[in-house]
Amino acid sequence: MIGDLISPGWSLLEKTKWFREAGLDTGTVKRLVLIECRKNLSLMEPLKLKDSSIDQDASAIVAVAARLQFEAIEYLLTGDDKANKAFEELAGIPFETTARGGDNSEHKLSDSADSRISLIERLLRLYVRMYSVKTFAEIALSNGVEGCDGTRQVQFRKRLRNIQKVLLALESAMSGEASV
Repeated sequence: MIGDLISPGWSLLEKTKWFREAGLDTGTVKRLVLIECRKNLSLMEPLKLKDSSIDQDASAIVAVAARLQFEAIEYLLTGDDKANKAFEELAGIPFETTARGGDNSEHKLSDSADSRISLIERLLRLYVRMYSVKTFAEIALSNGVEGCDGTRQVQFRKRLRNIQKVLLALESAMSGEASV
């Protein structure tokens, strides 16, 4: 998808320029964000992050973290005219503090104080979390996961679970909007 068209080495400005030149309308930008959420959730689903009793191979968790995609969210945060319009439309969507998972269980997104945070702040936090966990994972993979002493301290499982909660809430909010 977008990640296949945009070079991983591109700076944020180069990515923004690509989006601008692609001439995407606001509906397309919102759909790209929704698709990106679903792709990331699909990557994380087999890991059963919620159930810490399941012993998992650290390399699988790190590999998934390294493949997170956030180009559409990144573009939404740039302030470009199309991104601003799409963001304004998204800002009107109720963003609940809980979301339903595929197993129909309810996932608490945040405490009550966090529920007052604006959509832009939530997306910015999500973007920063995804960027950092992906960067940590790429470093771990380049050094060999088992040979990377800091892998345990990074707590990939916990970080991915927190990202998953926000993605579930965002997907739930966006799926309910008719124009996405």
